[in-house]
Amino acid sequence: QDLGMAGGNEDHDDSMDGSEQNDEYFDSTDHSDCGDLDLGDMEFYNNANEYCSIHENLKDDIRNALAAYPGSEEELGIPSVQIDETKTNCKYISAVVLTFTLKDISEHLLELWDLEDTPAIIMEMDNIHRGEFRTYEQLPRITVRKHSSEGHFIVGEQLKNFALRQCRDSFTLRTNESPTLVGSFFASLYGKVEERLSRLSEYCVTCGEILSSGGVLPSICDRDLCMYQYSELHLFDGLSVPRVSPEVLSLLLFAFSNANLSSRRRDILMPAPPIKSMADLLMEAKTKRFEKKGEAGDQLDGSGEEVMKPSSQWNYTVNNATIQRFNTQGLNTTESAAFSVLLENMPCPKEYLASVSAYHQFRKAWPQMADIVDWLVISNRSYLEMVPRPMNVDFLYTSSQYCFISDTPAKQAQFDKLVAEHGGKTRFFFHGSPLENWHSIIRSGLRNMSGTKY
Repeated sequence: QDLGMAGGNEDHDDSMDGSEQNDEYFDSTDHSDCGDLDLGDMEFYNNANEYCSIHENLKDDIRNALAAYPGSEEELGIPSVQIDETKTNCKYISAVVLTFTLKDISEHLLELWDLEDTPAIIMEMDNIHRGEFRTYEQLPRITVRKHSSEGHFIVGEQLKNFALRQCRDSFTLRTNESPTLVGSFFASLYGKVEERLSRLSEYCVTCGEILSSGGVLPSICDRDLCMYQYSELHLFDGLSVPRVSPEVLSLLLFAFSNANLSSRRRDILMPAPPIKSMADLLMEAKTKRFEKKGEAGDQLDGSGEEVMKPSSQWNYTVNNATIQRFNTQGLNTTESAAFSVLLENMPCPKEYLASVSAYHQFRKAWPQMADIVDWLVISNRSYLEMVPRPMNVDFLYTSSQYCFISDTPAKQAQFDKLVAEHGGKTRFFFHGSPLENWHSIIRSGLRNMSGTKY
């Protein structure tokens, strides 16, 4: 990747309540009537007359402040910043549109981030008003979409959440800065969003905090709030899983299964999947155990149904119907056994990844396991791909081989720079690790457990 590392980190607000805002705005264009001016505005401007005189030329002020923007007219035929002439008045700065071109992001990353079908990302902001936030805590309404298509996408949600946090931080400040520089807010926001766009995979999609071990794919962190938003609010349902190849999902399930069966699972099954309801998990495992299709030699009763042998009877009890805190510290014996049953009986990924409708049917039939499959995909920070058989490494003698990229774009760019400085030569090393370790390796990369440099 040809991406460089930019800027520093910002402090972030965990609250995500600003996404649902009042759609109404003040339509009057009569700048002489400032009776609606609130206390927040009076603190920001010296007096009401200055407020009105400034906003009469607000569009020109913003254009002047944004004069140094990198133009995107040549690529898209539209400016980087657009302001709706009919919605800029005494009360609101409305309908500001920011356009972010993707020309500096590698084609490989665009494909991984589901952006290969668009030349730019459009951010539309409406109802931008500092006083409304101070009085009613009302943030702007922000919509992020692709330039060439509509629809929900993870990168759009991540940039929207980031922009809302930036607005909250900016509107909270009580500054005596001259109002003639009001356009600098958009300049600052544009620059910060553009910087974040080049480093998306280093930050959590929901809270924006930097990940302990960033990867190449957008993902969530292990904090309870983000797990809750993922599990309860269903922010990513059906968003990523259908795009994953059956071979890659099979590898993720295989790695998870081996980590789950290990006696060291509390140490190596990290991060662990969230469990919303222990009762539902056990019930689904029990049901699927009974629904398992018979095989040659299985004992059947007169109706042709399989008879559960004493050794395979479900013998777990539920003490609490639900858990109050998401389990991110590893699985206990009961949870591990339930996952083992579900993994053993669930259908092959090729069946439910055949189409989006097939995946929706899988979610209905396997709700608990479908949540785990979703989590396995969205928590995976590495790019995985099955190696075509003609390209397999012969001396390994394995039926399936995979390649994966786990470094962030910034680290990859640093590595490419070092390779170029040393003549472009690289050397491959072999790393062997037990199967149970690969769930963590895929997500967190290799760890130096010896403390040595090499």
